Amino acid sequence: MSDRPHMPTRRPRRRRAQPGEAGSATVWGVAVLGALWAVVLALVVAGGARVARHRAQTAADLTALAVAAQAVPMGKEACRHGGTVAEANRARLIRCAVVGTIADVVVTTRINLPPLGTRTLTARARAAAENHPHPDPGRRKRHDADHPIVTGPARPIATGPARSTP
Repeated sequence: MSDRPHMPTRRPRRRRAQPGEAGSATVWGVAVLGALWAVVLALVVAGGARVARHRAQTAADLTALAVAAQAVPMGKEACRHGGTVAEANRARLIRCAVVGTIADVVVTTRINLPPLGTRTLTARARAAAENHPHPDPGRRKRHDADHPIVTGPARPIATGPARSTP
């Protein structure tokens, strides 16, 4: 055994809350959790809006491709077919123009973002039928399977993020 006498260990004394400070940690904790929930909600809404924008653009792209594919045999009647394709993609065809084999379409789709309400997104796309001569031969030197006539990625009507109206 050791030669030292046994000393009782002292527990550290707990600091007592000053008057008016009792429960302040709970208030801070609730405030931090509230801020965290607000950030998460904002991210979820932004993600939902982004997904809806991509769906609108996909509907416009598919509608433009469907109209362009039917442009030669059906002419301007191909827009009716495009309306069916847009509806199948939960969108509405609001403008359709066919010039030769080129189709230019505008579709809208409605989305519901719980904190912001219902919004309308608009997307535009252009496409041309493959395996048909380009209406302006001076602009197109070659036309074959390696160089399809598709006017590039569809562009939104407005620059920047998706246009929405309440």
